[in-house]
Amino acid sequence: MLHSLLKARTILNKDPKTNQAELLKQSGLSRDELFYLVDKKIIEKRGRTKGSEWHWVGAKPDYAMIQEFMGVNSFQDTPSILDVVVDKFDLSMKINDNITLRLISDKSVGLRRNEGEEVVVSDPVKLKEILSLIS
Repeated sequence: MLHSLLKARTILNKDPKTNQAELLKQSGLSRDELFYLVDKKIIEKRGRTKGSEWHWVGAKPDYAMIQEFMGVNSFQDTPSILDVVVDKFDLSMKINDNITLRLISDKSVGLRRNEGEEVVVSDPVKLKEILSLIS
């Protein structure tokens, strides 16, 4: 979706006289998506005749715009990038010779000493305090 919006913005900035059919074809947007952008005053149509122009007048597309565009509910079950990386790779790093820090999720980490029991920390302030004691 972000790619389609960025492409539409580029097309309109390069040639505002691009007709609606070409804009939809080149950008990959649907008619409903285009009219939503017009309703939200992100894209503006100037003129009513054959020579009308389309101008991108809103902010540059970003993930916040897409979240608003698709609705917050569409993103509730979507894992964060950190979740995807942590699930695919078991990320851990040595803090010193006998302490290992393991990323569990975007909200918690585990600290383990010499392959012993792991302590899970989900409070960033506590993690900072613990790491300051170690180093």
